[in-house]
Amino acid sequence: IGMRLMCGNIAMSNYSGLNILKSNAKELAKKQGIKLTEALEAIAIDAAFSNYHELSSVAKRFPLEPRLMKAAFGETHFENVIYSSDVYVQFEMAVEELLSDAVASTNANGFAVYDLEPTEVQYDEEKGLLNMTVSFSYEGDQMPDHFFSGTSFFLTANVPLIYRDNNWLIAEEGIEIISSDSNADPDSDWYDLTDS
Repeated sequence: IGMRLMCGNIAMSNYSGLNILKSNAKELAKKQGIKLTEALEAIAIDAAFSNYHELSSVAKRFPLEPRLMKAAFGETHFENVIYSSDVYVQFEMAVEELLSDAVASTNANGFAVYDLEPTEVQYDEEKGLLNMTVSFSYEGDQMPDHFFSGTSFFLTANVPLIYRDNNWLIAEEGIEIISSDSNADPDSDWYDLTDS
């Protein structure tokens, strides 16, 4: 499966990598009682740039440059955000809640997320919102001595993530399942997860 990446408006905005690093430098200057220019230089050097001028120039020409991305967003590429520990845990909990009714209709337990893969990623610098489309399976183990009624769901979902205070969080609107299938008997009565 290919992955498509789109980055909103290239002009600097509230949640551009450069503006996030400038905000971090302001906080550093305040905490350590140093000049803002010293804090900007320290942030740049910590991000593996030779100085702030280089960081600023790179940010304006290549806003998705890996060093800049790592320093500003904690990941070198937006598609990796879903795998960061905090986001992944939030994602698993949201999926468990979304699929609880469907899982209850199976004779399986121990469900977990597998094969999670971003297929489309779009970052809105104005809002600090990362919209991610992912495909994944949600699989459990067949319970012994029970009829087989499916153990796996194959899903595509929209995952909106916001970046606040140097942390990624699932946005308030939450995850939306946009397509689903299962390995259940085709004659069984399965929930259509896209109607809920």
